[in-house]
Amino acid sequence: MPIQTHQTDLVSSVLEIDLRAIAANYTAIQAHVGKVNVAAAVKADAYGLGMEQVAPVLWRAGCTNFFIATLEEGVALRQLLGEARIHVLNGIFAGQETAFSAFNLTPVLNNFDQARLWRDFASAHATMTAPLLHVDTGMNRLGTPMAEVEKIIDLRDFHLGGVMSHLACADTPDHPLNAQQLSSFQTVVRMFPGVPASLANSAGIFLGVDYHFDMVRVGIGLFGEGLSHLTDNSLQPVIRLRSRILQERVVPAGQTVGYEATYEVTLERRIVTIAAGYADGFRTGISNRGHVLIGGEKARIVGLVSMDLMTIDVTDIPMHLTTPGEWVELIGPGMPVDVVAKAGNMIPYELLTSLGDRFSRVYRE
Repeated sequence: MPIQTHQTDLVSSVLEIDLRAIAANYTAIQAHVGKVNVAAAVKADAYGLGMEQVAPVLWRAGCTNFFIATLEEGVALRQLLGEARIHVLNGIFAGQETAFSAFNLTPVLNNFDQARLWRDFASAHATMTAPLLHVDTGMNRLGTPMAEVEKIIDLRDFHLGGVMSHLACADTPDHPLNAQQLSSFQTVVRMFPGVPASLANSAGIFLGVDYHFDMVRVGIGLFGEGLSHLTDNSLQPVIRLRSRILQERVVPAGQTVGYEATYEVTLERRIVTIAAGYADGFRTGISNRGHVLIGGEKARIVGLVSMDLMTIDVTDIPMHLTTPGEWVELIGPGMPVDVVAKAGNMIPYELLTSLGDRFSRVYRE
């Protein structure tokens, strides 16, 4: 049944999110990795799709481990899921220890200083939460440098709940850095015998079983996006975004469309304006490159995308489908996030997390 977060009878744009498909994708990924634990990354408001709605669905589907980015996200998720294990990827600052303990959040430690900070707090307060240690194996973003790992091993009374690292190039299976990071992480795992290990993100799962270890961390794969070049397309699409046509006009040859006159009409064209723009996540890079679907037919975005509006060339679309009030599909099964993002010089993660809150959201379960 649909769960509406806004009334949709009078709105100009609707974002539909299929919660059943998210649960099905989680189940499919769990089946793919067998007995390996599948954790869900629901940071950035579940990739922009709504942590409040998405996280409970994943919990009911069997997910018990969740990853978020910040302490604030962890506190919000704890209000939704009282028993889940929640890992905070950005680590911990001095002064945050009590909050981590009070909300039973697991810090992901990114250097020796954080490890010592948590060891000291845990020792003084008999905290049972065992942290994860993030070791940098070649991404050079977050994570403990390899040179500090020995120091952490030597910490007295320090107990880890797991070790992890993050793949930089899993989306490119043949990239040599994948094998290099795997080798480095295998060295780390040997340094912590018996400690659970996690390396693979969504794309890393499809690099092979050597990358799976004890836990995989799935983000965009839950939403059926970003992995079309790696899978057999067994993951289900989750979102459909539609916007209404606001106006239609005939533009004669020699005139231009939109700001900065980036599109010049060489032959008379029918142009419609729809209610979506860069304030809603459709960056100007998609101008004169991307497409939408109208009645199942592709129509090109022309002119520069503006804050609230986009203009579409509908010359080849039947006129009864292009009158004001008719719907245009911006994202959906026939226009996947991967395709839209590429047309706009974005990555799928960027597009998903940019979809604005002006869209009326309908959750289906």
